[in-house]
Amino acid sequence: MTSGNSLALMYHNGTKYTTFGFATANSMQISNETQTVSSKDHGRHPEISATNSNWSCSGSMLFSNDNAAKVMGMAQSGQPYTIAFCTINESKWEDGLKSVTDISTNTSWTVGSGFVRYGDAIVTSASITANDGETATMDVEFTGSGRLLDTAPATPKSYS
Repeated sequence: MTSGNSLALMYHNGTKYTTFGFATANSMQISNETQTVSSKDHGRHPEISATNSNWSCSGSMLFSNDNAAKVMGMAQSGQPYTIAFCTINESKWEDGLKSVTDISTNTSWTVGSGFVRYGDAIVTSASITANDGETATMDVEFTGSGRLLDTAPATPKSYS
């Protein structure tokens, strides 16, 4: 079984895939639109075929100034960027990250060898929430543009 601690939403920063921040939740949704294909010969049991496949990803994370600026920049650009939804390589998980600001310099987390899907996506929603006396959080939603791939694209669309 895969631990929630091992699942990440990453973007390509021009050099490598990196996380947006310290995630508290990540999700990926894939949906298929269908149409009924039937004729007189199908009787009461029509067949269904997929017409369109859509996908999206979202993440909730602890706020850091650097990563919030990147997410908001992506949202304002309206351009697609290559993201990876994946298990991460945790070989250096115990490197001693002490605060949310350490994420911007962390090089420990890399795309793992388990589950991974790559795709180009547009930020469709980004928000920062900061309640009085609580830790600030950031939420981001991506809508896929094109197919999901199980191998990294040769030329990812980067945001740096």
